[in-house]
Amino acid sequence: MNTPSYPPTDCQPSDWRSFIGAAVMWLGDVGDGNVAFDDICKHIGNLSGFPGWETWGAHDGRPGQKARRDIRLEADKMVEDGTLASPTPGVYRYPE
Repeated sequence: MNTPSYPPTDCQPSDWRSFIGAAVMWLGDVGDGNVAFDDICKHIGNLSGFPGWETWGAHDGRPGQKARRDIRLEADKMVEDGTLASPTPGVYRYPE
């Protein structure tokens, strides 16, 4: 199994776009196609060689939350640009 190249510690939310897309594609193949934000994060965290959420730092004083915040921001941006759909807040899918 190949180890993904994770975003640098000073990354932008857009650096997570490919990870989000892959997670929604992989997890959306099961059930109704909807993927919860927490499941996207769990999927990314379970990838080979994942260095741990704390690698990207804290947000609002909470260790390990910056990357999760960036992932949420980018997933919402993907909804805005039509790459993903969001039937309910915090749930993502590929548009039909």
